[in-house]
Amino acid sequence: SLPAFVSASVSDSVCHLCRQYEKDTGPERNSNQRPQRSRREREFEARRASNTHWKRNDQPEVVKETSVEVKPSWEIIEQLDLKAMLKLRVAAANIPAPEDVKWAGSLNHYDRAYDRITSRKPSGLQSFEHLTFHSVTTTDDPVIRKETRGDCNVFATDAVLACIACAPRSVYSWDLVFHRIGNKLFIDKREDSAFDFLTVNETSHDPPSTETPEDINSAQSLSQEATMINQNFSQQILQGEGGKKLDFPEANPFQGPKELVPSVAYRYRKWTFPEETGITMLVRCSLDGAVTPKREGETTQYMTAMALNEFDPKVTGVDWRRKLDTQRGAVLANELKNNSNKLGRWTAASFLAGADLMQLGFVSRKDPAKKWNHEILAAPVYKPREFAKQINLNPDNMWGIMQYIIKMVLALPTGSKYVLLKDPNKKVLLLYKVPLSTFDDSESSSEEEDDDDEDGESGEDSE
Repeated sequence: SLPAFVSASVSDSVCHLCRQYEKDTGPERNSNQRPQRSRREREFEARRASNTHWKRNDQPEVVKETSVEVKPSWEIIEQLDLKAMLKLRVAAANIPAPEDVKWAGSLNHYDRAYDRITSRKPSGLQSFEHLTFHSVTTTDDPVIRKETRGDCNVFATDAVLACIACAPRSVYSWDLVFHRIGNKLFIDKREDSAFDFLTVNETSHDPPSTETPEDINSAQSLSQEATMINQNFSQQILQGEGGKKLDFPEANPFQGPKELVPSVAYRYRKWTFPEETGITMLVRCSLDGAVTPKREGETTQYMTAMALNEFDPKVTGVDWRRKLDTQRGAVLANELKNNSNKLGRWTAASFLAGADLMQLGFVSRKDPAKKWNHEILAAPVYKPREFAKQINLNPDNMWGIMQYIIKMVLALPTGSKYVLLKDPNKKVLLLYKVPLSTFDDSESSSEEEDDDDEDGESGEDSE
């Protein structure tokens, strides 16, 4: 489909030429042509010409690439219709409350000054480059490795489970790795994948282009910008040095010597599903901050923090600086349309972590032409369960999808590795059985050796 500005200019040019032609020729010279179109027909044609989503029959459909290359040795096991998965239900009320197995890390307390942030009195976004943000996959977590000796048979993180739970909302391709070891199942993100990078306008009718990665508003550039904003926002809204700090029994398991890490608590939670499911699941969940009680006798609340970002009001369709203070519901509705998957995954992860509150930042570029200078325009707080209703995220469906995928893979042969892949061109999930060496260093090194051998042989032949 043509970009909006191109379509509009083409439409204007066509209308101008038509008017000029009628003016030059006059009605007497058009007597043999077809009858003049009605006003409604002309309006319809104009709308169609300017519609960025209207496709001509002679325009080839763009085939998007998968997040990982599918090798010939991969065997397809299942193909799952994402629309059908929207009907899966497991009553969240019937799932027993999780047990906290272990707490690690430390949390800074929330700075209530950010309750007063408005678009008229914004706060410049600070940089926290001195902090190391860790995102460790399931099988590399030392705490989870120790817990494999217990009675749990499924191990995951809140991020990968949120990705599965919100799969029907996703548009872009993504992949997860499932390891069946004995009677255990480990769900991993793939090393060096783009899994941890946030998407921008993924579910928009006119998503960012991927053809020019170096462009400031390309999908790749916006993804990097959004991820950076999210990390900085999660730390800026907390009390800094000298503020209260909540330390947990164990230190951050991923912190290296002399390494500075952000405020984060890792909450390892155990879910024991009904016996007939055969699922006992240990999940590492993350929390970003603590909220000091306003009154004596109240308990400390835990929160997650994340940020939406505005890069160009002309593209997104709603100007935050004009609408946020007076029409926040309209702004949020527009963001839900453009970022349904991202908002769903954030909410699902907050559910799993048992967060009492979700802090949602609205961060905008000071200048749409510059990507490294931002301001916080608003930072409202929501309760996850209430926010889920606003974005139409059904907890019963969330648990239904997770349980369905986990039971399906648990029923497969042990001693195997599987890849769950979101097809970028269809609303389906593909489950592949892959060789055990897939994604291992040994696999890549052997491939390089094979390439070297082939180069060497070709060199000998040429001599």
